[in-house]
Amino acid sequence: MMDILTHFSQERLFIFRRQSVDKITFLRSSLNDLAWRTRGSVTIEFAIIFPVLVMLALILLDFTTLYANESRLARSGYSLASVFRERTLLYGKDEVVTQSQVDMIYDITNELLSDSQLANKVSLNVQAVYFDSSSTENNKVIDSSKTINITKSSVLAPVFCAPVNDIESDTLTDLSVWSSEVGGTLRWLPVYQITLCIKGDESYFLKAFSYIGVITPSVISSNAVVPR
Repeated sequence: MMDILTHFSQERLFIFRRQSVDKITFLRSSLNDLAWRTRGSVTIEFAIIFPVLVMLALILLDFTTLYANESRLARSGYSLASVFRERTLLYGKDEVVTQSQVDMIYDITNELLSDSQLANKVSLNVQAVYFDSSSTENNKVIDSSKTINITKSSVLAPVFCAPVNDIESDTLTDLSVWSSEVGGTLRWLPVYQITLCIKGDESYFLKAFSYIGVITPSVISSNAVVPR
């Protein structure tokens, strides 16, 4: 009787051990299969997502450069306008804009931008509006015969350069002041407008669009001042 019980116990123990081994083997096989499937899924997702992330990073870098160029263009335009308005100090109280003055301002522009990718790629437009001597404090009369509009185009990247607001528009003529500060005669002071322009395709992303027929607008920065 004892032999039978012993044999039965050993047989049950053997079956239990075998079942345990089979379960462990099945579990290992399942884990290995899951790991293989997971690695395959991660590889596929990485192959899809990584190029998208790279593209987004390049676009972000491209637009960051574009906005930096726009900011530099705006700062340069402001500096040029500040210099150009100093008619008493720098131009001997001569308020008439000449081609040689525009050429000088253009050279200064390229000096200001010499350490950037905008060097020699900027076009310049200078406008000036003067008022007739018959004008009174309550009646501002433009002398169109004296209006100046001179453009100096870039050789490397020529672009049509014109301000958003023309110099004879109300927006700009309203900037004039009734003063005798310059010249000693009470009158409406002239208004000068300095405009810098670059091609809109300085951005590689926007340049790609230009190849499929999309017209990229020029980047324009204008500053209007009165003499002093």
